[in-house]
Amino acid sequence: MREDWGILSHKPPDVNRLGMGALCIVLVCATQILAGEYPDLIETRIVAKSSDKEYFVFPSVCKLYSGELVCVFYLGTGNVSPDGHIAAVRSSDEGRSWSLPEIIIDTPLDDRDPSIMQTKTGRVIVTFFVYDGNKDSREARTSPRVHWAYSDDNARTFCKPLPLEIDWLWTATSDEVLELPDGTLVMPIYGRKRGDIGDRAAVVFSKDNGQTWGNEATIAYDSSGRVDFQEPALVRLPSGKIICSLRTTNAGFHAYQCESTDGGITWSDPRDTFLHGHAAGLLYHSSGLVFQAYRSWSEKWKVRGVAGIFAHPDKPWDPTREFDITVVRGDVGYPSSVELLDGSIFCVYYCRERRTIEAAVISKSAIQVLAQH
Repeated sequence: MREDWGILSHKPPDVNRLGMGALCIVLVCATQILAGEYPDLIETRIVAKSSDKEYFVFPSVCKLYSGELVCVFYLGTGNVSPDGHIAAVRSSDEGRSWSLPEIIIDTPLDDRDPSIMQTKTGRVIVTFFVYDGNKDSREARTSPRVHWAYSDDNARTFCKPLPLEIDWLWTATSDEVLELPDGTLVMPIYGRKRGDIGDRAAVVFSKDNGQTWGNEATIAYDSSGRVDFQEPALVRLPSGKIICSLRTTNAGFHAYQCESTDGGITWSDPRDTFLHGHAAGLLYHSSGLVFQAYRSWSEKWKVRGVAGIFAHPDKPWDPTREFDITVVRGDVGYPSSVELLDGSIFCVYYCRERRTIEAAVISKSAIQVLAQH
């Protein structure tokens, strides 16, 4: 990826030219299909419910080789709170019932945005970042720092959290580590190197099952400082290509995408997907489709809820195929998905308005309908 890519030469797309009227009609029709002809294609389940004083957000779900589902999330008393912890709940029945939350990681600072995955060796890795709200302002962040912890007993106990030691001003993360066929682990991160004038997205690598990390490679950076690239989310396709969805600022709330064909070492220039979303989660499904879920925005630049979309790996995302997973118009989002035994998709997200970590279960029948509507 060319780090001097000048996004200023590309104006943010005019939403009106996308035909928002037609897009809204399609979205309404998709919702009507689900609510009318096929009322039970998408099922909503409660994964964890908080009290009014607790704050459950930023979930990530993993299906262990044992068959258990483990969902980790941020547990605090506010969106940014010095008492932020990382909690986990477990399910042994494909997400129908869940254990009570148990704190699995607790550093002296605010522990945020956890993501969970299991390597082929059975090791479970949770990545997150710590934040010192007393030290930093949004305008002058220096304290956010990526950490990780691993477990060799199916996420029952974890090692002491370890910091990502790279020479950046600050780092953060928001998506699961990706494992390549040769065992290389790829961790998506974002933040700023010293001297950066905008946020960059990058990856770091581990060749020793998550013991050590380094050798960062930039995914996207705007040298003009106009657009920030944040919260990279990764998925690997059977062809070996890695797709990265990126949150942006100053680009019309659009998600951008980069691709890598060499295991994450180099990346294509960022391109606009024309999807109004951020904080994405990506999943390659056994049907051969790629599923993407994200916090969605309305045409008035306000949060709408959580949306999803399917695409064939060799085709671009089609915004007219977006469908609503939940409509909240409030504090909601950060989806993460796994495939269940019956081929359905289990997509977790948080809904602050309902004080819940929820899951949308998208059946195989629903996948067929939503991929073709």
